Amino acid sequence: MEFNLMVPVITNQLDFLSEVLQDFCELHSIECASADDILYTDDNKLTLYERQWLSNYISVWDSIVNLED
Repeated sequence: MEFNLMVPVITNQLDFLSEVLQDFCELHSIECASADDILYTDDNKLTLYERQWLSNYISVWDSIVNLED
């Protein structure tokens, strides 16, 4: 039996986090960009929850980048 699933392959933790950010942006109707661009661009009208989520996301991203170095 052969399965042909059209699922993007996540090759590492940063790819996974990128997918998570994209899902978050779609769910909250935010134009997708890097988390810091979204968070620190004055044009965005983010809720407190969205700001906190993005800030935590950036912290997790930075931790993983430091682990991979």
